[in-house]
Amino acid sequence: AKRRGVDPGRIVMHDKFPKEHELVAKAHADLFLDTPLFNAHTTGGDVLWAGIPVVTLPGDNFAKRVAAGLLASSGLLRRTCVRNLDDYVALVV
Repeated sequence: AKRRGVDPGRIVMHDKFPKEHELVAKAHADLFLDTPLFNAHTTGGDVLWAGIPVVTLPGDNFAKRVAAGLLASSGLLRRTCVRNLDDYVALVV
């Protein structure tokens, strides 16, 4: 992150929060990076509900396409759903 000009203090990794803290914590994010191998599912819906953009790369089965479905339902599919890993990196870096 630092090499790319991003303050490392802005990147937060965490274990699972208690549910009463989870949505509040997610609302502090600027961007949600979905994982290509197993999409966000409920977490993707939570962060979209909080107004946080989700970047996703859909795969070849249901578990790898959930976030793309959420983006399509919210009208954001063309903005943050990419077709390959190179496009994913180009969009988020």
